[in-house]
Amino acid sequence: MFIGIAVKDFPPLCIVTLRTSQAALVLLGLTYLLHLILPKDRNTWVSFLAISMLDSVIPFSLIVWARTSIKCACASIMFKEMKRSTAPYLFGL
Repeated sequence: MFIGIAVKDFPPLCIVTLRTSQAALVLLGLTYLLHLILPKDRNTWVSFLAISMLDSVIPFSLIVWARTSIKCACASIMFKEMKRSTAPYLFGL
């Protein structure tokens, strides 16, 4: 429902950027509160980038872009199926 309202006023990529940035800030805050140390090596950050692109940014971008022309019910079905279809590829199941 949020996407349906936001897509009327903002471009799809802006919505995805705001959504993923908010999630990143929440996770960064949790790492600070839990006294976790962020990795320093480049390979780990490249892996994080690849996972975030495949699991969040690309699917959310496609769903928000599709939401400009389809109904909310269809978009919610696509959103649910997105997690089911991307998780096996990320975890090798």
